[in-house]
Amino acid sequence: MPEWKIPAPLAVAWPLRDVKTATITERRLGDGRLEVKIEHAVLEGVTPAMLRWFISMLDQQLDWQGQRLLAYRLWHPRDHVHHQIHGRRPDGTVVAPVRFHLVEAFGAQRRFLVEQWFELLSLDETGFRLRGKNSGLQLELHETFEAVPGGTKMTVTMWLGTANSFVSRVLVTLASRFKRAQLEAWKRHNVEEDGTLPFFLPELFARHH
Repeated sequence: MPEWKIPAPLAVAWPLRDVKTATITERRLGDGRLEVKIEHAVLEGVTPAMLRWFISMLDQQLDWQGQRLLAYRLWHPRDHVHHQIHGRRPDGTVVAPVRFHLVEAFGAQRRFLVEQWFELLSLDETGFRLRGKNSGLQLELHETFEAVPGGTKMTVTMWLGTANSFVSRVLVTLASRFKRAQLEAWKRHNVEEDGTLPFFLPELFARHH
């Protein structure tokens, strides 16, 4: 891994959501995989169309309050470090499958600095799905968007491990045992990052459309 530097937090006016604002469940599936589900509080003023557009723009430099910023950093002004999308079409659009290269540090702590490559399997106004690896285990993320009165309900589900694999059961047990602190830091990070969206996305989307 390159020696990534954790940048200073962006100067923004909004607070980060408390993890208690979300409903978080964790369970071991019968096939050995670990499943973590985060049901976020409603994202006020945000629509699924805005979310679909923003995910496709994460590696772009966008104008925000007189600054030119990486869109990914706005999503979490403290923890996000780097994002690049590989496989855009010649016209610049993002159509699955493409690859996401991202770097983030949960809680802006170097011990929780992660560099990940994901394949974007799908992206539309119902949500998106990513697949990659973590500690040698298959990692899948599915984020769904549901329009509700006043905004959008966002639910994030993560699966760690390979279905129907005895080895996966053992490895997931070890990963959850020795990386519990990182998993808890990720849960908090996820609640914080999605909670930022109402503060900037409606204005950002309107400006760029």
